[in-house]
Amino acid sequence: MLTTRTHIPTIFTIGYGSRTIKDFIEILHRYQISVLIDVRSAPWSRFNPSFSKDPLRNLLRAEHIDYVFMGDDLGGRPPDRTCYVDDRVSYDEVRGKSFYQRGIAKLQQLLEEKTRVALMCSESKPEECHRSKLIGETLIACNLDVKHIDEKSELKDHEDVIVLLSVGQQNLFGTKAFTSRNRYLNMKKGENSSPALKILTIGVYGFDEARFFQSLVDAGVDTFCDLRLRRGMRGSTYSFVNSKSLQGKLKQLGIRYVYFKELAPSQVIRDLQRREDEALGLTKRVRVGLGEAFIRAYKEGYLSTFNSTKFIERIGKSARVVSLFCVEREPQACHRSLVAEHLAQDLHLPVNHLMP
Repeated sequence: MLTTRTHIPTIFTIGYGSRTIKDFIEILHRYQISVLIDVRSAPWSRFNPSFSKDPLRNLLRAEHIDYVFMGDDLGGRPPDRTCYVDDRVSYDEVRGKSFYQRGIAKLQQLLEEKTRVALMCSESKPEECHRSKLIGETLIACNLDVKHIDEKSELKDHEDVIVLLSVGQQNLFGTKAFTSRNRYLNMKKGENSSPALKILTIGVYGFDEARFFQSLVDAGVDTFCDLRLRRGMRGSTYSFVNSKSLQGKLKQLGIRYVYFKELAPSQVIRDLQRREDEALGLTKRVRVGLGEAFIRAYKEGYLSTFNSTKFIERIGKSARVVSLFCVEREPQACHRSLVAEHLAQDLHLPVNHLMP
């Protein structure tokens, strides 16, 4: 049974989104969080392994923050098929389930012992996540104060988040009737919410011309997204990806070319990585990762305002296998991996990296 109380403690929520683990932990310390409760149905991240269950627990332990997994009872994608209406999770249905009520009861018990508790899921915007539409609504009904740490790391009152969601979300009885954004029920295990669409990434270093284009063909790529600032290569080794030659060959192969100059890092941001490479004695052809300064600047300057839905609209409804392209061999050494991770988290799409 759900209980109410006269004293009103505060519970926080947060999504990691495109944050680095360092930034994420700094935010937890800023708000003096002592317990992080993971409410993801699938507690792992292929694109940011630090947020997978075991690594995250270990990292938080080192920061004196307790980690508790409660995704089995409070996750946003319950295995009970009766929780779905039109393939979307119906949060009204979930609230009546014994597993969900059990999870809320455990959460309330934990709040009796700990005062600074935060619920965590993957979405950075609370209005896009079940931690507000489902769990937050339940906690408010239990006379708890809910504060959401938003994508800008600022606090939002739960009521303000719900205002963003309430238009057109009323049921026949005049109360709010929220559902998940995505359809899941007909998906097989491991599939995403848009199973017909796949995101790939590819660089050019390490490829020759024949293997580069054959890799695209073998992967079934139909849409090629160029994320470079400059679309020319010095020398003849990789001249096949100079803009004119590249577009000509892609046209022959029946692959659509789309240039996303707005996703190319500015020279100022590129210089942040160049200075770090110089300090380590590296070149972009051999580095295997991006520096924290570059990642932070790129996410703040580009991905914080990047609209994944608009990206999908621009590549067109006919796109099925989309490749994000820049030059670096290792995807984690290139901003294309940051864009891919953002798309994966926003749209629940699988991402694979084509390698030489």
